[in-house]
Amino acid sequence: MSTLGAIRDYALETRGDSVLWELAIEGVIKELGDPYATVLSPDEVARFEEQSTGNYAGVGIAISELNGAVTITTVFGGTPAEDAGLMVGDRIVGVNSDEGDGWSVDDASTRIRGEPGTTVIVYIERDGFSESIPFEIERDEVHIPAVRAERIFDDLSYIVLDRVTRNSATEVDSVLTEMGDVRGMIFDLRRNPGGYLDESLN
Repeated sequence: MSTLGAIRDYALETRGDSVLWELAIEGVIKELGDPYATVLSPDEVARFEEQSTGNYAGVGIAISELNGAVTITTVFGGTPAEDAGLMVGDRIVGVNSDEGDGWSVDDASTRIRGEPGTTVIVYIERDGFSESIPFEIERDEVHIPAVRAERIFDDLSYIVLDRVTRNSATEVDSVLTEMGDVRGMIFDLRRNPGGYLDESLN
């Protein structure tokens, strides 16, 4: 009998093989004595990929909890959410057959995201409407840009770099090209948590 089999069959508390393997891997990592070594679960890998590339499968909104309601704070351009007509300030009150009472941001986000090409129905409350409004949206691959920019005082460019993801340098370059000739530039790195070193250097 293998060690894993013995632990699984005779341990005080029964655990499945997958849980035992996770515990074993965590033990190996801990014994390495390397504070930077870690193992990521598939869900953690997916979240890391999203943070480092800005790509995910969904509808193209950013949401936050405001005044006790899960509220749309950004509708990204060129996404299914924009095409469907979702707006900043809309409050999410349901997804498909699930009602959103007491939902956290993660609760809503998990239900809205899904495989590209599949459909999700998002119910929202909007100021000026007495009843919730259903939006049927086809999910797609979405890219969240790391760069936001605008021209201020006609001759100054204001550029916000939210995070240093893959292709951030290209996004900044595109924005600079679009801005054209300006007298000066404000490059806002506040709240930027960092990212890829090579992208930062570029």
